[in-house]
Amino acid sequence: ARLELQTLSQEIGAAMSKASDRTTKAHLADARDQIAKALDPKIAPQAPATGGQGFPGLDDDTDPAQQSCWPDYIVRRPPQ
Repeated sequence: ARLELQTLSQEIGAAMSKASDRTTKAHLADARDQIAKALDPKIAPQAPATGGQGFPGLDDDTDPAQQSCWPDYIVRRPPQ
């Protein structure tokens, strides 16, 4: 995976020199920055902030529709 990211970073560098518009250059620069961070062993990935609550509707018996802003996408436990 490291070799693939290093190769991609080099390819992005070559593409940056050919890019003519500012938006594309910014996108490519951001992509290279993300790759550099991924390859840097000093930077640990951040864990998602869940607040210890788990997933609404799956970890408790309350109505999940009241806990979620997207009630259409709630995964419900099967009846026991």
